[in-house]
Amino acid sequence: MYSLYIYIHITRYFNRYRIGTLSPEEAEEQRTRLKEFTNPYDDDPPVKPELLTNTRFPYNAEARLRSLTDSWVTPTERHFVRNHCHVCIAAPKLFLKRIVLVQ
Repeated sequence: MYSLYIYIHITRYFNRYRIGTLSPEEAEEQRTRLKEFTNPYDDDPPVKPELLTNTRFPYNAEARLRSLTDSWVTPTERHFVRNHCHVCIAAPKLFLKRIVLVQ
């Protein structure tokens, strides 16, 4: 699922909470039934090449140390990025509000 699961101590920890394991037939049935399922990370913002990418899915990146020594001020494009899940796409119509000033 996530790249951190390649570490054996993390896999051992989460295996304690395993509910079950699908048989190969059950897994294929699920893949067939979920043909329309897409990668939840497809709409994530693009990778910033100026940042050091620690994990791609979910996207976690930070500034390279040499890029932080030019100034005491860190430009916003060099701020770290930490996502724990995919980035949701907001529907603007749901978030538009009208503000009325009454005098």
